[in-house]
Amino acid sequence: MTPVATEGGAVQLPLTDPTDALLQTQYGAWYPHNRSIAPKSTILNLDEMEPDFVKWLDEDGLVLADANDTADPKPRPTRNAAEDDNVMSDASDEDTSEPQFPILNAKIRTVLADYGAIFPKLNWSAPLDAAWIMTSKTLKCQSPNDIYMLIKSSDFAMRDVEQVQALRSVCAEQARPQRPQLELVLKKWFEMPRSHEFRCFVRAGRLIAACQRDITYYEHLQDAPTQEQIVSALHTFFTAHLAPSETRTLRDMVFDVYLTRHLDRCFLIDVNPFLPRTDPLLRSSTPKHIHLH
Repeated sequence: MTPVATEGGAVQLPLTDPTDALLQTQYGAWYPHNRSIAPKSTILNLDEMEPDFVKWLDEDGLVLADANDTADPKPRPTRNAAEDDNVMSDASDEDTSEPQFPILNAKIRTVLADYGAIFPKLNWSAPLDAAWIMTSKTLKCQSPNDIYMLIKSSDFAMRDVEQVQALRSVCAEQARPQRPQLELVLKKWFEMPRSHEFRCFVRAGRLIAACQRDITYYEHLQDAPTQEQIVSALHTFFTAHLAPSETRTLRDMVFDVYLTRHLDRCFLIDVNPFLPRTDPLLRSSTPKHIHLH
């Protein structure tokens, strides 16, 4: 990479090419190499497994079939000729058949039987903006329809759908071998205290900053010894598992971790590109921002 000068005269390397960054930070790209340090997850290729589901995501409306949540879904009802004539003659009487995804339903139920409950997401994003639609106000899913409702209602998830399509086009235009597919990630649900979630920023292969993911001020995290313990744990984790090496080539990224209760173990929750639009969360809020040297 060619160094560039900033407005203040400092010289820094440009960010990783967005296409490379997006390809390398898809959940299906980084999770297989980090299974031992991340929550248990199952990744489903939606384009291959259930193309109708991908089409349904692009449609308007939110109609869900109760059959999606049963082990033996009933076949869709068929209309007779007279009913078809009535439908064709009345433009306002649209086909309101409830979408069913038998293959995807079966796989999700199998995973639920193993995990108990699921936290869903797509290639890069979780439907956090749609949590309000759930009774629990969380992303804890216990049925296929829970997952479908969250994904369909989420602007974050729809952005991922569009991003996969755009990335696929770019890869084809640039003659890249990759053909990104829409992924449904089913992560095993477990309770994480919000105070122990941290976002870490990596620039040019160095861990440069970290902050809480939650904007709440947590008094028990503010004393110097605790801050030092957090910084040490994040540094150790990054060096051991995410720092650039012969097999790890991404030099600019943002990753989220969960620190266990005693601040002695990290779980990798997510990896995302370091792009101009990256959400800095609390980086501009000094009391909650942990500087790393």
